[in-house]
Amino acid sequence: MLRVIERVKEAARPYVLAGLSLRPERIGLTTLAYAQPPSFSQFGEDRFLLRRFDGRRTGFYVDVGAYHPFHLSNTYLLYRRGWRGINLEPAPDGLARLRQHRPRDTNLPVAVATVEQDVPYALSGTFAGIADEEHLWAGIEAEQITVATQTLAHVLRDHLPDGQDIDLLDVDCEGHDLDVLRSNDWNRYRPRVILAEAHSEDAAADIRTFLASVGYEERARLDLTMVYEPAR
Repeated sequence: MLRVIERVKEAARPYVLAGLSLRPERIGLTTLAYAQPPSFSQFGEDRFLLRRFDGRRTGFYVDVGAYHPFHLSNTYLLYRRGWRGINLEPAPDGLARLRQHRPRDTNLPVAVATVEQDVPYALSGTFAGIADEEHLWAGIEAEQITVATQTLAHVLRDHLPDGQDIDLLDVDCEGHDLDVLRSNDWNRYRPRVILAEAHSEDAAADIRTFLASVGYEERARLDLTMVYEPAR
């Protein structure tokens, strides 16, 4: 009986966490349009994506800065629908959870940057990130570890299955989103939809300008998250 109860609790856990993540002070009108249960994203991005992909039961995502298998995840609802992909998460605890709960995915302990090297990485939950001047939460006290960085092009060259198109590139790297985008090979890897996060209008403008230079345009804004698709 105890084992049955534990299985039920584990199955219900994502829905409980999703409800806790929808804090009233962070929900805007756009979020309310998409964040109907079950939504695991912070701003209803997963519900937006379900509509954008017309409820498709299969697809492929690359989640850079995946953080957690379902809590505040833009890809977990897609995973539950039958999608799979590549999750990049340098934090050891986050990576372990991803490997436990997302066995269909490829889960890698990689930080993405424009230069491949060992860097300090701050472990601070949802605020975790490469500990440099671009880190949005540099003032937060956090344990630091050393992680290896790779370019996004390197990761995709090594781990994207042969012939596999990328339906979604999801980037949430606490101030390093632009570096992640710059590190891709845009001639070779062109996702159908890109999600990128910007915490200021200057950051949003920089991302917009860069993605325009590689043939993408902004199609929607979900609070901090910008949605890009190939320019028409």
